[in-house]
Amino acid sequence: MNRARVLVAVATWVVLVVALALGGYRPATLALAGIVGAAVVGVALIGDVWTDVVPIDWERRRRSLDLHAIDTKANRLRVDVRAAMMTGSTQLTDQLTELVDDRLLAHHGVDRASDPASADALLTPRLRRLVEGSNRRTVLLRELSQVVTEIEAL
Repeated sequence: MNRARVLVAVATWVVLVVALALGGYRPATLALAGIVGAAVVGVALIGDVWTDVVPIDWERRRRSLDLHAIDTKANRLRVDVRAAMMTGSTQLTDQLTELVDDRLLAHHGVDRASDPASADALLTPRLRRLVEGSNRRTVLLRELSQVVTEIEAL
């Protein structure tokens, strides 16, 4: 609280006490001082908060959502992953496994079906778990980015 606000509070208190005393009332000066002080602090807080309020640019947020919606392939993939998790489908896992097989064959000349030992040596542990036929499970959404990065690195 700055000096001007304190002076306004004291001046208001003095004016009220003098006015009440001249009017024949017997003011409780300490209680009146507390009431005036609380009122001045409340007005000062409202004034300080009022000056710090800034308008929100809702248009900018809406535009950023539109840019995110442009990437329809990524959005479709997110929907497919969530659907696979709910239904227990292995379609996405099967497609990722086919991508792994294609990358192994194209970049390393290794066919996973005919040479599993060489393929296992090239695969990361996450990709090995992905391509295991006996333990097919859905790919979790939080793992999808890492799986795709590892497939691209093959």
